[in-house]
Parts: sequence; C-alpha cells; structure tokens
Amino acid sequence: MMGKGQEKWIGIAWIMKNRYPVVLTILMLILTSFIGYTGSRVMEDFGRNDIETESRSQLDTTASHVGDNLIQVDNAVEVMAKSTDLRSALTSDNETFIDQANVILDTYRYTFEVSVCYLMNGTGITIASSNRNDPSSFVGKDYSFRPYFTEAIRGIRERYYALGVTSGVRGYYSSYPVRAENGTIIGVAVIKQELDFLEQDLRQEGYTFLVSPDEVIFISGTDGLINHTLGRLNAETRLELETSRQFGEGPFEPFTHEPVETGDEVEIDGTTYLVSRKTINDDGWSVVTFRSLRGSEYFLWLGYLITLLV
Repeated sequence: MMGKGQEKWIGIAWIMKNRYPVVLTILMLILTSFIGYTGSRVMEDFGRNDIETESRSQLDTTASHVGDNLIQVDNAVEVMAKSTDLRSALTSDNETFIDQANVILDTYRYTFEVSVCYLMNGTGITIASSNRNDPSSFVGKDYSFRPYFTEAIRGIRERYYALGVTSGVRGYYSSYPVRAENGTIIGVAVIKQELDFLEQDLRQEGYTFLVSPDEVIFISGTDGLINHTLGRLNAETRLELETSRQFGEGPFEPFTHEPVETGDEVEIDGTTYLVSRKTINDDGWSVVTFRSLRGSEYFLWLGYLITLLV
C-alpha cells in the first residue's frame, strides 16, 4: 500500500511521461475557447449587420413614401395657386368667382387625394375651401398667425407641419403665393395633407417615428409617444414650442435621454435597439427607426453553444 508521498511522485511521473498529450489538450482547450469566442463575436456582428441592412431598407422605403407624398402636395399647390379662378376670387366681390374658386379647390382635393385645399386673402382670412360644407369648415377663419401664411404672403413658398387649429388633426401644410396679373401678391393658396394615415406605415417592428428638426415625435407608429422627444429640449426651445402651439400642448417629455443618430445603440426597457435615421426634406424633418438587436444576441449565444459542444 502506497503512502501519500509515493502517490504524489507517481502522479508527477505520469504527468512528465504524458506531458505532451496534457500540454496539447490544454492548448486545444485554449485554442477552441479563443476560436469559439472570436467566432461567436463574428456571428453576432453578422446578425447585427443583417438587422442594420434590413432596418435601412425599411427606412428608405418609409422615407421615400413620405417624401414622395409631400412633394406631390408641394407641386399641386404651386399649380393651383396660378389658377385664374383663384386670382379672380381675390380681386372681385362677385360671389360667382368664389363659387368658381371652390370648384377648382374641390378638383385639386379629389385629384390629388389630399385633405383640404383652401384660399386665403391678403389678411389671412379663408375665403374659399374644399371643406366649406363640413362642420370644421375653414371658411371665415383667420390663419394670419400661421407661418404658412406669413411666409407665403411675402412671396416665399412654405412647408409647415402642425396640429390643426380648427380640425385638431396633425397635418402637413404647403402654401404658395397667389399673384395678380401685375405680379403683386394678393393671397395665399394652401393644401393640407393629414398625416394620421402614416401611423399604419410606421407600425413596424421596434419603433418608427416622423421627427421634427427640434426632435419632437410628430407621428408615431407606437401609441402614446406623440409629442415626446428624442433627447431633452432646452428651456428656450420648449418655450417656443409651447408658445407657437405648433404641436399642441406637449408633453415634450424625452423618450431618449440624448439625441440619436444612425448607428447609435439605445437601451429601452432592458432591450437594446439600433437607431437609423433619414432626412426627408431640406427643412430637417426625418424618419427615425429603432430596431431590436435581440436577433444578433441569438447569434452570439449560438456561437457560445457550439463552442461548448466542441
């Protein structure tokens, strides 16, 4: 029967005799772990790239749809503003010319499938509108405080996103000056396109928003996030928004603590999201998507599992 000392020396002798297989086994374990870890990270990057590619493709489609729709509104209001019937309605007290202007507005409303077409005089009062027979008619309303009037009456085409004062519906307003034959600006033509229909387009995986240059969420594919912000507003911007009531009463609370750009990763309720953003016009409005990176984590754990099995 061997003592402890003998067993120790026998163990050492066995290791020395079989040192090459032991060292090789250790090296193989280290190499397998290294390759497994590296491979798992590569698989995670592959999954992340796949999510990023899909997110950008989806973003391009959504941004293109929004942009094309609004460009069509811009083109339509420019042509509409040059109608002689609108000009006549602004330069004559004859009701016949108002009726003819209403026919033109109705025609553009149905042809371009927009929400409302209307005509304002030089002081900002609506004198003709395609919704004249609705309870929320714009006729007789004073919109002289709206930027789409104040800019257009100065000869500048204006694009404006806001919550409707009369209708209470979010919309895109495109305006263009109406000129007399001598070139004098005598009124403003406006087309409003309600944007609530975009909510269905934005109801995608993760979060998708139409965001203002001030980082206010104007349209959201997720309930309860309209008028929240991407990042915190400074006091001056918040006061301007509350004063103009462009987006209503707020609440202007941050959905993310910091502004976000394409490639950023944001954690929301324990889930990490990849951010993609695309500007849709020169005014700085953009479509922003948050796609969950949970799929890439599956690739990572798959790599770990394969390594463990090896």
